[in-house]
Amino acid sequence: AAEGHAELLRLLVDHGGDPDREDRYGNTPRGIAQAVGTAIHDKDLRKWLSWDKVPQKVLDPATAHWVQDKYAGSGWSNHELANPSSASSSASSPGDGAGWTARCDIDMYMYWEVTPEEIYQRYVMMNRPVLLRRLNENSTAWDAYHKTEITRRFGSERVHVSDIPYNVKFGSQNGEDLLLAEYLDEVNQGRVSGGKHPWYVFKGNPVPLAAKNTSIVAPSVVQTPDFMYEVFRHNRNSGRRFPDDGAHDTPSSPEIQRELDRREPFVNLQWALGVAGSGAPVHFHNTAWNSLFYGRKHWYIYPPSRNLMGKKQTLLWVEEDLEDLKAQGYLPYECTQEPGDVLIVPELWGHAVLNVRDSVAVATEVAGSNFRPAKLPRAFGDVSGTRKGGGGRRKPEGRPRPPR
Repeated sequence: AAEGHAELLRLLVDHGGDPDREDRYGNTPRGIAQAVGTAIHDKDLRKWLSWDKVPQKVLDPATAHWVQDKYAGSGWSNHELANPSSASSSASSPGDGAGWTARCDIDMYMYWEVTPEEIYQRYVMMNRPVLLRRLNENSTAWDAYHKTEITRRFGSERVHVSDIPYNVKFGSQNGEDLLLAEYLDEVNQGRVSGGKHPWYVFKGNPVPLAAKNTSIVAPSVVQTPDFMYEVFRHNRNSGRRFPDDGAHDTPSSPEIQRELDRREPFVNLQWALGVAGSGAPVHFHNTAWNSLFYGRKHWYIYPPSRNLMGKKQTLLWVEEDLEDLKAQGYLPYECTQEPGDVLIVPELWGHAVLNVRDSVAVATEVAGSNFRPAKLPRAFGDVSGTRKGGGGRRKPEGRPRPPR
């Protein structure tokens, strides 16, 4: 049930397996299968077991006055991409005219409705995605990531702009190095490389380097929410130390030291800036939490039994491959992330991310693995055709092996 194999679960039940038998934590196969956002999709659940998912909790969209206040003077546009998919959920609440809805097929909470321990036990350790609404609403990064403030403070920082994040690793040559101020000029003038399928800034910052004063994810700029630290503190690496080389914030500052301590469970702070239509292709990795400040993102999320690895520009993938994949049985959970939301994507869950509006976000991968039997770089080598010893054979884009 937890791995998404509905057909196998049916086989076990037909041969006398008890779907209501509890484990030591009170979980049952039926409860796992019927929960919202678990690895068994609702259509597979009905097909193989004639069970229904439990009713999903409904939250109001994050369009409250506090979001409008954050946008005031930020310089970021609310212009929204038209939805290229014809498969918008009819059960979702109405969108704002551009074809997007407040749809979210996974569990959602206002962050004050649940504790970090509950998130850890129910979602991280059960390998389930979850959305925490308004979790980053008090971050200092809202001011630091104003468009004019980014130009003033970080405009001289050199960034890589490409059709997909880490494009060279995946065999794509569609990228260029620019000053961040130059990319923002392109954004303001509506001439970002890629045209209809625009390129993206996705800058990785290994946690020790992210401690630098000049980093766009420095401790003085963006902080790890206490909630997220408490969720993942079990992954804390107490042996890691940040170098005192004069380039980092003063270690004697209690606030900075506290933030450095809260980054120990994580391996990389990834800062993302992209216009509407940009994004990340379908991929998977360690558990990660993704914090959105400005903009709007639409997620396509696949459980481990259906995960995918691709290298096609996201909007192009949605236009050309998404519906065909659904027809093959690759049914994603979809979720629209609003400003202030934090989305936890579990280990080995595939996900593609499309920026519906110009968006600024920080994503953080978690150290360690709870479920993975082997290292991930082999998968990256397979998709890019660069893995040693494998002959560099590539699988057809968007044509994965049919689910079994």
